[in-house]
Amino acid sequence: MGVARNKLIAVCCFLCLTAAAFAQKARTAAVMVPTSSNEAKEIVKAQTNWMGADIKGHVIVPLFIRKNDAYAYLVARVRNLSQASQTNDAFYITAILERRNGEWTSDGYMPVKPSPVDSIKEMCKYGDGIGASVFRECAHAR
Repeated sequence: MGVARNKLIAVCCFLCLTAAAFAQKARTAAVMVPTSSNEAKEIVKAQTNWMGADIKGHVIVPLFIRKNDAYAYLVARVRNLSQASQTNDAFYITAILERRNGEWTSDGYMPVKPSPVDSIKEMCKYGDGIGASVFRECAHAR
């Protein structure tokens, strides 16, 4: 009787620990996405679609992208299509995108200063601040 009870307790503990691990949904580590890759093109296209009329006549040129299993962080220059050279009418954005049903979807964007920095600290300051539930690196970036 005691052995069966101990097994039952062990199974219950295992199930509780498994449920806790799934509840935390820890993100994978953020990695850089090459700006010329197909995935980068998907991310830029999703951001372009989300911005719609806000960037009519402009193109989004990614400077760098970090992503994990569910989110992407994009820093890009938005420039006027009619201008062949880099002109003063270009502006910069940061954006957070989320992977939903196998597709990238933008959660929004913000204008940034003309010289964005590729750092975890900058990524984690996006908006009101990104937490470890989005990018696990943000747990220690403050």
